[in-house]
Amino acid sequence: MPEAAVEEAAGALASGGRCVLLLGGDALRRGPHPPCHPARVHAEMFPARQERGSGVPAVERPAYRADAVAAQLDGAEYLVPAGARPPVAFFAYPGEPGDLRPPGCATVVPTEDGDDVADALERPAERVGAAREPAPGPSAMLTSR
Repeated sequence: MPEAAVEEAAGALASGGRCVLLLGGDALRRGPHPPCHPARVHAEMFPARQERGSGVPAVERPAYRADAVAAQLDGAEYLVPAGARPPVAFFAYPGEPGDLRPPGCATVVPTEDGDDVADALERPAERVGAAREPAPGPSAMLTSR
């Protein structure tokens, strides 16, 4: 990941709640799970695999309908897709945009296909002092009768 991309991603993450970190691919697995960034964290729409449970930060899934996704992203000034693509509408609704990013929302792309997503999340997080330990997620309990 080029140093300029690290700086740009760190600046976006430092904006706090105005930044949405959109995770996909390897970024949703336990090994390279991101540090607790000072940003809202969402998963891509249909991840192939997503680790959840105790010790894994809760990652919000996007809504399905375009208007609901737009409401989730409302107020975001930066979108940082790591291992994911920016959100688009699944269907062409008359009078509705296909690109679901809020107006004026800048997209900071720290990864390209084949990049190390864990590194792309870790390096900017270190710049802004994000916690290294994952926030506890909901515990997964199995009971048998």
